[in-house]
Amino acid sequence: CLAHERSFFNAAKRVAVQVNPNLPRTRGDTAIHVSQVDMIVEAATPLPYLPKSQPTETDQAIGRYVASLVNDGDCIQLGIGGIPDAAAMSLMDKHDLGLHTEQFTSSMAELIDAGVITGARKTYDQGMHVGVFADGTHELYQYLHNNPKCIMKPGPEVLNPHNIARQDHMVSINTLVEIDLTGQVCAESIGPVQYSGSGGGFCFTLGTYFA
Repeated sequence: CLAHERSFFNAAKRVAVQVNPNLPRTRGDTAIHVSQVDMIVEAATPLPYLPKSQPTETDQAIGRYVASLVNDGDCIQLGIGGIPDAAAMSLMDKHDLGLHTEQFTSSMAELIDAGVITGARKTYDQGMHVGVFADGTHELYQYLHNNPKCIMKPGPEVLNPHNIARQDHMVSINTLVEIDLTGQVCAESIGPVQYSGSGGGFCFTLGTYFA
């Protein structure tokens, strides 16, 4: 259930789905009964993988600083790229972190597997690791397959700033393109040139502010 697909499904007059045996079976609000679809296409398409990032020395230095701002028991959200991955690897000495995020990444699976992320102190969805979609290595997909602790929910629910704010001690870690001396941040464009699409960064920034 990627981002807004559940909303599209509920509003659609006709539904066609592609069934791919290579996809991991994730837990959460992802199931659609066969009786609810009009057409099924079977295709064993190989899955696209994102190689594990190789953070630079600068990324690692920033990651260590960011990790120093995270305390035991905090609930975190991580963006994608070398800096968030470097921050994740610098969190290995933390305890009982929670996870409420948009994209489930390979570094998050490593933190869960290492016992750093447990979700034990989350305000709600306690003990559960919540995301909207996954994108990463083959090992990430294998880790998520039938994992009862890793659950996927629709984007409108996970990215709702009110739901994000329900998590005590929420920490949102994202990358940006530019920042000025007043603290204004630009994460989507360089001047008039669009650099990336709009993601969930603003939702998490707003929700974390009120958490």
